[in-house]
Amino acid sequence: MNGASCGGGTDPTPTVTPTVSPSPTPTITPTVDPPVSGNLALNRPTTSSSDESADHASRLAVDGDPGTRWSTLYGDPQWIQVDLGATYPIKHVTLRWEAAYGKSYQVQTSGDGGTWTTIHSTTTGDGGVDSLTVSGTGRYVRVNGIARGTAWGYSLYEFEVYSVPPPPDPEPVCDQSPADTGANSKAENLLCYLKTHTFVSGQTDLPDADRVKSLTGRYPAMVAFDFMEYTRGSIDTQNVINWYNSRHGIVAFQWHWYCPRGGNYSAPCDFVPDLSNPSSKLYQDIDLVVRELKKMGDAGIPVLFRPLHESNNNYMWWAKKGQDAYKQLWRLIFQRAQAAGVDNVLWVFNGMASGQGTSMASWYPGDAYTDLVTSDYFQSWNDHTTLKAIGSNKTVGIAETFSPLNPASDAPWPYFVVWASRDWNGSGKDVQGLWKTAMANPKTISIDQLPDMTKW
Repeated sequence: MNGASCGGGTDPTPTVTPTVSPSPTPTITPTVDPPVSGNLALNRPTTSSSDESADHASRLAVDGDPGTRWSTLYGDPQWIQVDLGATYPIKHVTLRWEAAYGKSYQVQTSGDGGTWTTIHSTTTGDGGVDSLTVSGTGRYVRVNGIARGTAWGYSLYEFEVYSVPPPPDPEPVCDQSPADTGANSKAENLLCYLKTHTFVSGQTDLPDADRVKSLTGRYPAMVAFDFMEYTRGSIDTQNVINWYNSRHGIVAFQWHWYCPRGGNYSAPCDFVPDLSNPSSKLYQDIDLVVRELKKMGDAGIPVLFRPLHESNNNYMWWAKKGQDAYKQLWRLIFQRAQAAGVDNVLWVFNGMASGQGTSMASWYPGDAYTDLVTSDYFQSWNDHTTLKAIGSNKTVGIAETFSPLNPASDAPWPYFVVWASRDWNGSGKDVQGLWKTAMANPKTISIDQLPDMTKW
């Protein structure tokens, strides 16, 4: 009868199960399986060894904003870790370094935030973007900095963690074609490279480029030459070709043009009557320079050509007859180059973005004759904004300056060219120190970081 009484007998004594106090339920970190796509670190909790300030807190390395960053105090070692909230397989980590990068560091995982397993290690970090294929498992992921790459601390714009490897960063889109519709592929690719990069370094004159290398250990990506003495019989094109063939750097040319009617480049020069006279010395000078540009094109060299520079400065003879005459002369040079079959040139319009009596925009020759809009001796971030507004979607740059740009503080100019070292001491700036600062920053592009332009 299953324990019920029968025939009036007494109920059996029930079996009593003793009461046992339960043990605390352990906290179990869930394991996520299968892997989850997307950045697992995005907006997750972080901790770090130090934060340089509240404006550079560790949480800013996982906020998805490329304009904010975490940075540490100046010292070794330092670390940052992120709590993913669950245990994941870790297959990829992306570190987007600011100027202050880790030369020696480890990427580590942990299930409890206390015991760490190293899944990546390097002693040769060089900043920029480290896209790391790894293999590990953990709830916590840490970047453990052992040795800094600079005198500053460690600084990350973004610390990204993936269980499913992300697609590669998209290639920058070049949305500008050369003004010369017949431009060759080398000119097109150089324009696209400058359009989609920032802080390409340049120096005027070969001996000065060597000097930058001796000062900083890095050689500028671009060297600026001058056509100044060409019209007086001193042709130096072969040396430029030899340099390009040995170094594979970017070639730029300015033209301190001696007045065809006599005098130097700042002399009074009534060139307007010669604009319609193909027999004039003005035409002869143009055609001589055009021939040398074509020689470089035949040798496979794209050239950034900066004629009639400092348009609104009222110092050079080509600017002393006003905007209309200036534009006529510019278009004449462009047209003579096209007629001669020059297809390797990018046309660099130049002036002073600020501090002049007339605006650069009023001197602009037009979109059909210009590829880049550049300023000399920039003053502030506002100069960058000013140049971006000239023309339609033109690439900008600093074509002549005593202040090598610092990616940590300056506007994102595609390139800059420092003027000749013979004038460094008189500039009132510590040019050598500025070069050292610029080249210590991994975002400054030196010659060894250029693509192989011979294959363009």
